[in-house]
Amino acid sequence: AGWYVCDEAIQLLGGNGYMKATGLEQFLRDMRVFRIFEGANDVLRLFIALTGIQYAGNQLKGRQKALKNPLSNMGTIFNEGSKRVSRSFGAGGTDLSEFVVDPLKDSAKLCSQVHPLAPPSHSASTNPPKY
Repeated sequence: AGWYVCDEAIQLLGGNGYMKATGLEQFLRDMRVFRIFEGANDVLRLFIALTGIQYAGNQLKGRQKALKNPLSNMGTIFNEGSKRVSRSFGAGGTDLSEFVVDPLKDSAKLCSQVHPLAPPSHSASTNPPKY
């Protein structure tokens, strides 16, 4: 958004937009550098997401093996099914407290108590800005 605003301001001022008196020329250079950093941040976000998905995939491999031979793994399948049914009725959420550091344990317990019928929050990604 900053790049767009600065570019529009320079267009409005014409050739004077590049003069030092307005300060827009410095701002335009700064905005260009920020765009480069934003690209690096996006790559880092993708790397973090990939790492998280790989961890989740490794955790699900045991369940995948159980589903390939369901008769010999009835206990695992029954436990997973009962957890999912109880969560769908709001009987219990996922307890995250064992995965977080001590100062965050109370917050993790609160996260597991969110009601399953609560409306989803609206984020900026669902409503992108219009130019």
